[in-house]
Amino acid sequence: MQEETNNTAGFITKASAYYCDKFFLRATIQCVPGIGGALDTLLSGLGAKYQHERLKDFVLKLQNELSEIAKEMKIKNIEPGEELFDFIIQVFNQVIQTRSEEKRKRFASLVAKQIIYPKDWDEAEAACRFIGELTDLHIKVLEITLNAPVCDGDLKGKRIIMFSDIPKDKKFKIPPTDVRSVLNNSTNVALEVVKSELVTRGLLSNLERVFWSEKERGLIRPEIFVATDLAKWLMKWICSENRKKEQVDHD
Repeated sequence: MQEETNNTAGFITKASAYYCDKFFLRATIQCVPGIGGALDTLLSGLGAKYQHERLKDFVLKLQNELSEIAKEMKIKNIEPGEELFDFIIQVFNQVIQTRSEEKRKRFASLVAKQIIYPKDWDEAEAACRFIGELTDLHIKVLEITLNAPVCDGDLKGKRIIMFSDIPKDKKFKIPPTDVRSVLNNSTNVALEVVKSELVTRGLLSNLERVFWSEKERGLIRPEIFVATDLAKWLMKWICSENRKKEQVDHD
């Protein structure tokens, strides 16, 4: 893995060196009003430095995670091969584009899971693509959904979230969780975008038809959502907790 890290960092450095050698390109970019100087600084070296630091941070996180796991169980080495190469390069390409430290931690957890509990490589790569597409806010909404209190009433036994007020004519002792009140630092627009994207990706399911009667569906009613099995599958890939339980399930 260290060799792959060095190869990727070397490629980044070469890309910056290539840019620095192109005098006409640099001169043209420097002339762009307002942002030209900043772009030139980024492309000529600072951007490569950012990417190298992100990659180093990811490798350290992976090292720490696997070191902790090694205290509890024996870690088997994965044989080098085409599948491992493609998977690691896919992860590296995502990591160097990731500003979020939490997201880099999720990638570290993903690789650690594949090392500890090896699964189909296509499944691991699919999880990598999902993590690359989802922001911290996406993940927070999924965590809220999966950890929401179990509702009573018409929604008994389900962990439900909403992005709007609960209708006054619906009575609950344990109501659906209003995501807006939990993530009150996020704008309604941002949450609406996240909601739409999670539904599109099959990670949230709209239970409107379950909650509202046929007569009520003709009215303007708030949407309610539940996490899908796909969401539960994804969160298992990126969560570090319950390793002992996972070991039992895996065995």
